[in-house]
Amino acid sequence: MPQRKVVLMSGDGGFQLNLQEMATAVQERIPVVAVIWNDNAWGVLKGMQRDRYERRYFGTDLWNPDFVKLAQVYGVAASRVNSLVELTRTLAGALGREEFHLIEVAMPEGFANFR
Repeated sequence: MPQRKVVLMSGDGGFQLNLQEMATAVQERIPVVAVIWNDNAWGVLKGMQRDRYERRYFGTDLWNPDFVKLAQVYGVAASRVNSLVELTRTLAGALGREEFHLIEVAMPEGFANFR
């Protein structure tokens, strides 16, 4: 269904497992919008360790690249947002173009603080 808009939603760790697919998207001119929720952690695992193991964390923090710069290396449009207002505006703009666009959502500690 090439006429449909596609939005990829991924955490920062999960995105890094297949980030080379940006090259495929550029090469094949696939207009996906990739939204990366960057909390610098394996968020689900960190939440489980917080709740089940009394905040004893092991192997949950990530050392991430600058996703905007990384996307630019691939020749991809990229933006970083810090609020829901910015995300809404940036996502609407990205969906209006026929190109791959990466949007990094800088998350504060815990999703409940994102507004």
